[in-house]
Amino acid sequence: LTATPDDRMDGKNVVDSLFNGKIAYRLTLVDAIKRRIVNPPNYVKCDYALREELESVRTAIEQCDDEQTKKKLQEKFDKMRRIVEQADGIPELFAKHMTKRDGKYIVFCKDKEHMDELMGMVHEWFGEIDEDPEIYSVYSGEEYTDKKNKDTIKRFEESKTNHLKLLFSVDMLNEGLHVEDISGVIMLRPTESRIIYLQQLGRALSSDTTRQKTIVFDLVNNYLKNNLDREVNSLEPREKEERHTKERGEQVEGFEGTELEDIDIFRIQGETKEFLDLLEELQTIQGRSVYLTNARQIKAWMKERGTTKPPSSKAEDEEERSLGMALGTIKRDLIKPYLKLETEEERGQFRKEHPEIDEVMQIVNEIDINNTPVRLVQARQIKAWMIDRKTTKPPSSTAEEEEEKKLGKKLGVIRRILIKPYLKLETEEEREQFGKEHPEIDEVMQIVNEIDRNNIPIKLVQARAIKEWMAERKTTKPPSKNSDDKEEKSLGMALGTIIQDLIKPYLELETEEEREKFREKHAEIDEVMQIVDEIDRNNISIKLLQARTIKEWMEERKTTKPPSPTVEEEEEKNLGQTLIRLRSQLIKPYLELETEEEREKFREEHAEIDEVMQIVDEIDRNNIPIKLLQARTIKKWMEERKITKLPSKHSCDKEERSLGNALGSIRQKLIKPYHKLETKEEREKFRKEHPEIDEVMEIIQWIDVQKGTKKQQKLASTVEEDIEVTQLLEKTRKLETRYEKALIQKRGKSTKEGDTYHEQ
Repeated sequence: LTATPDDRMDGKNVVDSLFNGKIAYRLTLVDAIKRRIVNPPNYVKCDYALREELESVRTAIEQCDDEQTKKKLQEKFDKMRRIVEQADGIPELFAKHMTKRDGKYIVFCKDKEHMDELMGMVHEWFGEIDEDPEIYSVYSGEEYTDKKNKDTIKRFEESKTNHLKLLFSVDMLNEGLHVEDISGVIMLRPTESRIIYLQQLGRALSSDTTRQKTIVFDLVNNYLKNNLDREVNSLEPREKEERHTKERGEQVEGFEGTELEDIDIFRIQGETKEFLDLLEELQTIQGRSVYLTNARQIKAWMKERGTTKPPSSKAEDEEERSLGMALGTIKRDLIKPYLKLETEEERGQFRKEHPEIDEVMQIVNEIDINNTPVRLVQARQIKAWMIDRKTTKPPSSTAEEEEEKKLGKKLGVIRRILIKPYLKLETEEEREQFGKEHPEIDEVMQIVNEIDRNNIPIKLVQARAIKEWMAERKTTKPPSKNSDDKEEKSLGMALGTIIQDLIKPYLELETEEEREKFREKHAEIDEVMQIVDEIDRNNISIKLLQARTIKEWMEERKTTKPPSPTVEEEEEKNLGQTLIRLRSQLIKPYLELETEEEREKFREEHAEIDEVMQIVDEIDRNNIPIKLLQARTIKKWMEERKITKLPSKHSCDKEERSLGNALGSIRQKLIKPYHKLETKEEREKFRKEHPEIDEVMEIIQWIDVQKGTKKQQKLASTVEEDIEVTQLLEKTRKLETRYEKALIQKRGKSTKEGDTYHEQ
């Protein structure tokens, strides 16, 4: 059930896109008015406001090559000019037609600046009606809070004074809010959006047929832009009802025997019917002549310069810029509507109205053949392939059929090379520059968006729903799967699934070939990742931010070696120390957990754990010293087998023999040389050369205490003491550093206060 089935953003009919065009019953606004279900308003248009349109028509007549047509046009133009010149001005229009002088009227404005300007003209426009009208305004902006707007509307509704009451609005009252007891609306926001127009008109409509008729002042001629005048007169009501009944094969309950009659919806000043006919004819002839004239001028301009490149609408040269804009208008207003037509009958009718279409298309096609970017050619090929097969499903890069397979791969390339870089741009200036470099972007995106609307994957639907949920609540915090609110909980679980089943598998891929193959199967990955990345940027934990910073540092230097905590360079030193803390404070506690329940709870408290571990694991895979790798492998081997003896280098088992040899090598080449060192300086130097020594010693100490000989156990105790001393020294250094900082701060504070500082 919808009043306006067209989506406000892209104009697509949601009934067609979501429900395959299945409609039980359709009742248009005009039908509702003709059936007296909705009370029609009195409609006042302003011929005076058409002066600007007349000027553009006059200019077009002067450019006409055909003298006979020019003369005919001039006669019609003179008649139209007389109608406009005789029309009332705006103050006279209100004084003549605003019969309810203490009524309530909603004034629709374009934007805040426009609203402020109009509010300043109140006394000039409405002075004859009321010298001191009540003025209200609502707007979705910083100084207009929701509470302030609601209070304003309430005061407007409840006002019972004898004064004229005007409520100025920018976008606030188009839809979703019905203000009671409205006397009329004043349209001062020009719009070609039928949805917005009907929403504004709807504020003046009522199903209460006993109420006095409301009035609509259309001062910007929105009724012409939205063809409502033609809809009113397009079909005789009886003929329309018979056709509807025949299509349904039944009567609709409640409408049997209803007498239908023509209703004069538009009680409009001036010679309306003649005026509209003249304007339509003039615009048709004007458009036809201008399209062809401009197309020929563009062709001549290119020929004179010996180029196949068409004029650019962004050029500094005025002539080229003018022709470039004209070419854009031809494609948008003539060729595009023609190409959208599906039947030969529709195209035949279009040709009658635009006999210039064939020659204009021939010129434009010739231009396009020589200048169409390869991505646009590919996008059009994909669209044509889908139309030929009468399918909404795009070609698959994994199909067996060769043509489909090629087109599927092209679609993947278009997304990766053209659309993804464009969607990543954040500012309007960047997008404008991209459009200059890639003028095909708009048409390519239009084709791909049309494909996606009909094939949108569930995870992309969920990601967009999450983004919309956050935008509505004006929050950067994502929905939680632990929330008591059912909607939030559902979206939180969906976000977890997206990360686990789509993004994580993608990020784990190592080669560009693997990622490309993944994209072909999951075309939604780029947009989903963009949404999730935006969420993460605003909610990223400090530890994950640190891990990513380390990864970026390594990528910038094109190295697999992690930052060292012992170097002199400050940035690397800090990152190296950060990496140590990530291991000890996040990863180590997680790895020590024994049950899945404990790990699940840890993940809930530290949602970043998986990505941090992935980054650290990648670092370790490329950098783990061989002795540390061997020590970890030995420990794991013993734990898995739950055995009490060490791996023997004399074993018949190949794996055990290998680990036994490795254990001997660790003792001989790493631990023994370390224990021979006598001074603190020598051991510190050894650690810099072998940063793995502490963890290796800790593992060997664990092995020997539990499994070693008496001699090895004694040595293990020594190792344990050494580790404890090392850890104690590290803590001492930290305390010394903190103490020194505290002294410096105290010294600075005492100096400022003029006290005498005594260092003890």
